[in-house]
Amino acid sequence: MKIEFYPRVDLKIPVFRGYEVFLRYARLLLQYKKELPSQLASKQYKLFNDFDVQPVLNRSTLIMEYFENKRLNFLRLKDGALMGVNWRPDQG
Repeated sequence: MKIEFYPRVDLKIPVFRGYEVFLRYARLLLQYKKELPSQLASKQYKLFNDFDVQPVLNRSTLIMEYFENKRLNFLRLKDGALMGVNWRPDQG
């Protein structure tokens, strides 16, 4: 199996996304403290990207296992331009 290596990856994008996520949820934590789980889907403190954080339940026990961002962000390179594509798993 051949693995392709792309040496010119722009590392600023993941760092920026990490900063955005940290800033948003740190501010929510400071504001809501113990009520944070009920506020994860809040639109407050949005910088650039949308998040749709929803609880994931165990199907057999119906107990919440973890939270998951249901909003996925994909990038499409078309005609030399990089465009964002919004897609949700339930949209098919």
